[in-house]
Amino acid sequence: MIRVWEEARQQVAIPEGYTRSLTIGAQYSLWPRLGFRWVDALQAEMPDLNVRAELGMPDRLTRFLIEGVMQAGLLYMPQLRPGLVAEQILAEELVMVATYPDAAVDTIFDDYVFIDWGPEFVVAHAKELPRLTNPGLTFALGALAGEYLLNRRAAAYLPARYVKVHLDSGRMFLVPDAPRFPYPVWAVWRDDLDPAIKQAARATLLTIAKGAEAAGASVIDALRDISEDHVVEVLGDDHHE
Repeated sequence: MIRVWEEARQQVAIPEGYTRSLTIGAQYSLWPRLGFRWVDALQAEMPDLNVRAELGMPDRLTRFLIEGVMQAGLLYMPQLRPGLVAEQILAEELVMVATYPDAAVDTIFDDYVFIDWGPEFVVAHAKELPRLTNPGLTFALGALAGEYLLNRRAAAYLPARYVKVHLDSGRMFLVPDAPRFPYPVWAVWRDDLDPAIKQAARATLLTIAKGAEAAGASVIDALRDISEDHVVEVLGDDHHE
C-alpha cells in the first residue's frame, strides 16, 4: 500500500516537461564529489528525467528503498532485503589526515577526533590503533566531521576521495604510517526499476565512480610515498542479510 501511494505521488509530482522520475539517496559522505556529480550526469543523459535526491542514515535509506520511496541508493554497508540488488561501485579508503603538517600517529592523541564509521570500522580501528580508541571526542557524522576539523587543530579518518581537495589546498595533511581502512561503496537498486532508467543511471554512476576512485588513488599514492604501506581487511565487504 505504501509503495502504491508513493508511485501515485511521484506520478502527480512529475513537473511539466518531464516524462520519467527517479528518486536516489545517499549517506552524507557520499554526496560530495560522487552523488552530486551523479545527479549532473543523470540530467545530462536523460533530460526528460525528473530527479529527486534524499539524504539519510543507512536504516532510513534502506527503508525508503524497501517501501519504493527511492529506487536507487549509495551506501557503505547495505542491508539487503528482498527486492533489492547491491553492487560495489567504488573502492573507497579511509585515511588519517590532520589539519597541520608533521603530525605523527604516535603523538596525535590530544588532537585526535574519532569518527564512527560503523561497527566494523570500530573493531578494526581498535585492533590497529589501540591508543586512539578513546580520545574523548566522537562524531557519528561521516565526512561532515571534516568541516569540524578544518577550523581546528585536529586529526581524524576521512575518505581519500573527500580529502583530496583539502590536501591540494594545503588545509589538510596526510599522517605518515597511519593504517588505511578500505571501505567500499555500494549502489543498491530496486529490482523493479524501469530497465531503461537503470541502464542509463548505472552507466552514468560507474563513470562518475571511476573518476572518484582515481582521485582517491592519487591520495593513496601520496600516502605510500611518505609511509610504509599498511592496509587492513576490507570493511563492509559482506553486506548484511
